[in-house]
Amino acid sequence: MKHQKQHYVPKVYLKQFSKNLSGNFFRTGLNPKFHNSIKSKNVSEVCFLDNFYTLNKDDTLKKYELPDKNFIEKSGFRYENHLITQIINKFKNKNAYIYKSIHENLVDIYLNIKQRGILYRKDYTGQKGKESLNKILTKEIDINKALWKSYFGEMVNDEMFEKIKNDIILDSERHEEFHKTALVTSAKGINSNVEETKRVLLKMNIYLFEPKYHNDYFITSDNPGFSLLKGKVFNTNFGDFDSVGFPINSKQFIFFHGKSVQSEFEIRRAINYQKATSKEVDQFNYYTMQNSFEYVFCESKSYLKYITEKLHEGL
Repeated sequence: MKHQKQHYVPKVYLKQFSKNLSGNFFRTGLNPKFHNSIKSKNVSEVCFLDNFYTLNKDDTLKKYELPDKNFIEKSGFRYENHLITQIINKFKNKNAYIYKSIHENLVDIYLNIKQRGILYRKDYTGQKGKESLNKILTKEIDINKALWKSYFGEMVNDEMFEKIKNDIILDSERHEEFHKTALVTSAKGINSNVEETKRVLLKMNIYLFEPKYHNDYFITSDNPGFSLLKGKVFNTNFGDFDSVGFPINSKQFIFFHGKSVQSEFEIRRAINYQKATSKEVDQFNYYTMQNSFEYVFCESKSYLKYITEKLHEGL
C-alpha cells in the first residue's frame, strides 16, 4: 500500500497558532518526558499518520457507493481549502454578527475536526468501542438467531455465534473502519449523532473571548476543542454538554454556552465579545491541555513554558 501522509488536524487550522501565520510554532506535551522540552515545529511536521483515513474494506465502498478508498481524504475535508480561513477571518474582523451560513459552517468544521481525531477513533478501537460493539452484536444475534437456525439448521449453534461475535470485536482493522465509516456518513450528511449535536450547538449563544493582555495567548492541541458538562471536561460527549470551547487562533477563542434567544429563522447570529483575564485564558488553556492527545502548540515559546509549568504546579 502506498503511504499517504494524512493530517488528523488540518494544517490550515494549526497555522492560525503560528506567528504571522508562518506555519512555525512551538510544541510541548503533558507527559513528564516533555516537561522541559519545547521544540520549534512547522505545521507540516505534526498531527499526521500514514493512511489514517484510507478505507480498507470493499463492503464499505459498496455500501456507500464510494468511488475509491480515498473518498474521505478527497471529499470529507473539502472545507480545508478555503472555508477555515474565511470563517476565522470573519471573527478577526470583529463583526457584531455572522450570517447563519457561516455559523453552520463553523459548527460543521468544529464537529468534523473532533470526529477526525485520534481520540475519537479510540472511542471505536479502545475498550469503550469494544463494549459498545459487543452490545450491538449481542442484540443483533438475539434478534436473528432463530431465523438463521431455521435456514442453516444444525450448521449453526450458540458457540458459533459467540465465536463470530468475538472475531469481529477483536478485529482492530474493522474497528478503525467503523470510525472511517462515521466520517463517510458525516460527509454525506447522514450521521444522525453528529446532525443532532449540530442542532444543539446552533441553538447556543456564541461567545468570542480575546485576551485582555497582549502577552497572553490561546493555545491549541493535537485534539482541538472540548466539551464541558457540570465543570467536567470531555473530548466530545456528543449530545450531553452544557458548553463547548474551540480555540480558533492565538488571540481568539469560541465558546458555545447557554440557549440563544434568537430564532433559528433569523439570518444573522449575534457574537458576544468578551475580554478574558489572564486567569480565564489560563483556564481555557488548561482545558485544551487536559483534552489533548499528546501535544499542545503555541506561537509564543515563553507563554507555552509558563502555562505547562503552571499546569504541573496545579492551576
